[in-house]
This record gives sequence, structure tokens and C-alpha cells, in this order.
Amino acid sequence: LKKVFHGTKGPTFGTKVSNNPACPKPEMIKGLRAHTDAGGIILLFQDDKVSGLQLLKDGDWIDVPPLNHSIVINLGDQLEVITNGR
Repeated sequence: LKKVFHGTKGPTFGTKVSNNPACPKPEMIKGLRAHTDAGGIILLFQDDKVSGLQLLKDGDWIDVPPLNHSIVINLGDQLEVITNGR
């Protein structure tokens, strides 16, 4: 497992910080296509005003209600591969 994370030259890390303010015309938003997140661990810092996160469970899309001062931890595709989907 250590070799998977550290490779042959040592660990590497990447960070992306995004702030997506509320749209003034939400009826115009189409949203993203269904997708998975390629990264390892994704932290979504939430407030109680901006929603839009959904998950697919048993063929149905379920809204994830935003909770003020909370963090949604999303395990991405890289961790799914490393753990064989467990």
C-alpha cells in the first residue's frame, strides 16, 4: 500500500480550491453530467444555502441536503481502485 501512495520517488500531493457562489438565475442551470471523481479524497465544505450534490443509489438519484458547517468526505476513483471497491 505504501508503494501505491508513494511511488518510486516519494509522495505527491495536489490541491484544488473552488468556490462556486449561488447563481442569480438558478432556473438557467443545467448542472453536470453524471460522473465520478477521479481523485483520492475530496472534501466538500458546505453551508446551508447551496445545494446540488446528488448520489446514485440503486439506480435512483438522491439529493444530499447541505448541512451548515459540515464537510462531505467523498472517496474518489483512486481509492476505489486501491481498495478493490471495498
